[in-house]
Amino acid sequence: MICFGYDWLGRAFAAENPEKGNHILMFESGTGEVFNIEGDIISFHNDELVRYGDVSLAEGFFSEWQKETGLSVKYNKCASYKIPLFLNGKDEIDNLYVEDIDVSWDIFAQILNKIRGR
Repeated sequence: MICFGYDWLGRAFAAENPEKGNHILMFESGTGEVFNIEGDIISFHNDELVRYGDVSLAEGFFSEWQKETGLSVKYNKCASYKIPLFLNGKDEIDNLYVEDIDVSWDIFAQILNKIRGR
């Protein structure tokens, strides 16, 4: 598996088997879920992100968040949930803050591991 990017919410995108072009995985830290996106990395960039940008990248939510807060995210940052969705946090602008992406993933991973008994 090769991680090749992340979005403004810190969701990571990975090619599970780039040599065979199987599919893309989207790891969503706020929900603790992994989603399968059909296609290879090229179709992901040329089709999925172009045609389904709001689903894949939450473009509309980003526009609302940026308009309301006036904030943006730098390369190593993301808009992280104060209370993760997997702990019944709300998928709302007031529940977001800008955080280092590595810190956000580390905190959510620790919480998920405790919840799942790992």
